[in-house]
This record gives sequence, C-alpha cells and structure tokens, in this order.
Amino acid sequence: NEIMNNVFSHVLGDTWTTHSYVSAILRPSKTDFYSQKMHVDEPRIIPNYHLGLLMALALDDFTEENGSTWNLPRSFNMKDLPSEDYFNENAVQSVRKAGDALFWRPRVAHRAGINRTDKTRNMISFHATRSFVKQRLDYPRIMKPELISQASDRAKRILGFNVRSPSSMDEYYVPTQQRMYQPNQG
Repeated sequence: NEIMNNVFSHVLGDTWTTHSYVSAILRPSKTDFYSQKMHVDEPRIIPNYHLGLLMALALDDFTEENGSTWNLPRSFNMKDLPSEDYFNENAVQSVRKAGDALFWRPRVAHRAGINRTDKTRNMISFHATRSFVKQRLDYPRIMKPELISQASDRAKRILGFNVRSPSSMDEYYVPTQQRMYQPNQG
C-alpha cells in the first residue's frame, strides 16, 4: 500500500522492513488477553530517534463497546510503564471506522479495551522497523518460492530479503549477493 509505505518511509527511511505482521482479534467478554494488559511493543528508549512504527488497521469499526484501543499520549518517553491508575486517568480511546489505520510509536503505552458486544473485533497489527532491527520472523525463509517469484523488489525489501544474516561461517565468507536469499536454498 503506497500510503503505508510513504508513512513508514517518512519516519524510518526508505529501507524499513517488517518486524511483525499479525492479526489481532478481541473476542466478546474476554478480559485475559495479553493485548488487554497495558504494554509497549518496543522496550528501548533512544531519545529523538525512531526504531520503529506501529500501524493498527481496523478491519471492523472500533467502538467503545467492542474494546477499541487505549493509548497513553506522550508515554514513549517514560522510562517505566505508568501505574494503572495514571494510565486509566490519562489514556485516550481510539474510536475509528473499519479501514482506518492508526500509527504510533511502539514505545507508547497501550492496551485493548473490553469487548462488551457479541461479535469478535478484528484488526491487523503491523510493526515496521529500521532495517538493522532483527525481524520477529524470518519471512524470506518461511515464504513459499512461488510467492517470492511474484514479489516486487520493494516487497522483498519490506519482507527483509536484503538484510538476511548468514546462517553459517561458510555462508558469511561468500559475496553478499550470494548470501541473499535464493529461492532454491529454502
């Protein structure tokens, strides 16, 4: 998506990669999901520097009733998580329509609300990082060769094909281009 690419490139530079890409569902009346506990998705603080950027894409309308996300403004500079009381008094709930994307720093304290409806609430959570940050999954290795052959150069870059780590010393001592993922190497 060109809009996503432009936002991530503006904040992280043109070499950003996918750190994680997951579905985030919130079932009715459940209160024990990890996402409902106040947390941050990036434990490191580097003043005035972005290691990553989160995008939460609502697949359903996000309402107060179905547990829309709560974010604590400016909490990305806090060394420790705030108290529950402080979070509850100062956090802002992000009500939005299906298809709306919300971007924030991964150091922002946030949590899902409680889904008080009878329907599951769905979203996609996309965490982009600078290319030197290790990806949560080795996307090049887990992708099927037929999908890789159809991917554009930009898609391969976003999926981390250009930042692969060698898996052995023998692989380390070959020219960089030979070290990059080759479809027949698995």
